[in-house]
Amino acid sequence: MECNEFEEMTGWLSSIYPVGFVIEVGKTQYFIKMRKNRICCTASLCKARYYATYEEAEADVKKYLGYIDLNPYICRVCWTLILTESVEGKWIFWNGNYFDNKEEHAVRFSSYEDAADYLAVHQLQRTGMIEHYCFRDRKIVFAA
Repeated sequence: MECNEFEEMTGWLSSIYPVGFVIEVGKTQYFIKMRKNRICCTASLCKARYYATYEEAEADVKKYLGYIDLNPYICRVCWTLILTESVEGKWIFWNGNYFDNKEEHAVRFSSYEDAADYLAVHQLQRTGMIEHYCFRDRKIVFAA
């Protein structure tokens, strides 16, 4: 694959699989916007509203989602490495030294290109693969 073809592929990937922060309002339900005082959400991660920073996401949580019994998560969406054999079942993540089932220890990348470089440098092409993943970073709890 030529260099410009790889750049085109990574540009295409970043438009379909963006990275940043999203707000999870329910089990695999992600915030899009408020419409007529109602929360619009989606199960599709690529259709969710993305934020460049954690602070922007937190501001919208406080502005729109301060409802009783609604404790949203701010999630980081990024690229990670998983064990190829785990695709069919529960994912096993690369933690920097070995594959581990604890997602909080997973190595995270801001671009597909960075993940591909890391995969090659650490010679993980046979055992690992690059995946787009949503990590729950922090649960926002509202005081009663």
